[in-house]
Amino acid sequence: FTAKAQQVNTGNTIRQRLSELNTTTDPTALTAKLKELQQGTVEENYLVAYSYYSSKGMAESAENLQNEILKKFPKGRLALQQKIQQIGEISDLDARDKSFMEFYKEYPDESFGFLTYSLSQDFAARGDDAKMRFYADIYGKGATDGKGNPIAKEAIYAMMAGSMVQANPEFAAGYLKYGVDAAEASLAEMKTSSNPDPNLLSRTQNNYFSVLSNYVTALSNGKDVEKGYQIAKKAYLGLREEKNDDPRSLKYLEGAYVQTLI
Repeated sequence: FTAKAQQVNTGNTIRQRLSELNTTTDPTALTAKLKELQQGTVEENYLVAYSYYSSKGMAESAENLQNEILKKFPKGRLALQQKIQQIGEISDLDARDKSFMEFYKEYPDESFGFLTYSLSQDFAARGDDAKMRFYADIYGKGATDGKGNPIAKEAIYAMMAGSMVQANPEFAAGYLKYGVDAAEASLAEMKTSSNPDPNLLSRTQNNYFSVLSNYVTALSNGKDVEKGYQIAKKAYLGLREEKNDDPRSLKYLEGAYVQTLI
């Protein structure tokens, strides 16, 4: 997923400008460029220099500039990234949730990246449906697929629900059903293509059987054990009969199928 286009564009711009610095072979010109970057009121310029020092292993210069950036831009990009990292390092889930909520009230339009992804999955593992959806919605703001199309929130819920199959199988099964249908449609479209890319086809197939296995596990842990058994049996035996079956897909199904049998 690509979330928050502005942040992504900023990151790309820094990388591009860093690449330009790396191609500067004249030491005098390089020093002048770095000095120029560390002036003015645009944080991105400082971040380019900071990235250069960090990439070259110049720890002292990087640390000194980092401190300067945090002092000059206390609510800038680097400061926000550090705060997000600090919240992510809180081991207790409730404390991490509380700290995030305080931060979120001040910066409701920020892109929090992996932090909200992990919070959603951790609450899913606890079986907390409301919190799982709350953080999944934040994570999915502005999310697009590889083609730039918006990602349906149901698809993000399905992705998170894989962590919920033990603690809250009923809710997990509902979310994962959407994921199974979407993955199956993608696989069918790929197979009907006149000349499908083998690697992409393999990834699409593995994704389908991974989601299907989670769905079967949720059904088995919930009230639809028989339904889970029938789905797993049909998929497992069908995959075994295919001549070019991927062992990874078979492995995804085996555990879920055995559980339904037990």
